[in-house]
Amino acid sequence: MSRVVREWLNDKQCEVCIAILSILNNLDASQWRQTFDAELTHSVILPFLYTSARQLPPLLKAASIKQLGYMVYYDGEVFKDVKAFRQRVYQIILEAANDTNLNVQIRNSWTLANISFIDRDQIEDEYLAQETLIISIMYATSNKEKVASNGLRDLGYYLKRANFKVLKEKILVKINKSQQQLHRLQ
Repeated sequence: MSRVVREWLNDKQCEVCIAILSILNNLDASQWRQTFDAELTHSVILPFLYTSARQLPPLLKAASIKQLGYMVYYDGEVFKDVKAFRQRVYQIILEAANDTNLNVQIRNSWTLANISFIDRDQIEDEYLAQETLIISIMYATSNKEKVASNGLRDLGYYLKRANFKVLKEKILVKINKSQQQLHRLQ
């Protein structure tokens, strides 16, 4: 199967890649380790996901983000550096946060909620903590039911692990200042 996945992902046929990702969504970490070696995961699959999660067409972008949302549950036996992988996923989530495609919004909000659940440590990077809070609130207040549901789930996980002193004294202050500056510009 790994040879087939390598060939098909390199083929760049959108429909085929989406179908492959749909199949990969069904693998848990144990099945992933049995099917794919570390070399294939790190040299073919992850680079494909990182690239396609930032590109059009929206269905491929959404499918790639969804696959990353499943993979955040995988452990150190699949990834050489779990922390670096999660940082890349956060980066992709931030980049896709303003995508207007509903399918991308649903998958992105779902992936954010998944990584918030699994990443139980507080986010150390204040910028990342601030941006994920903003995105969580944006998704939670969406008029799209699935996006709002995922946003609320993420917001709950976010607040569960939050350092309220840092949240109150730094992050919310920065958000408030940003809002004030935005109103001045308008």
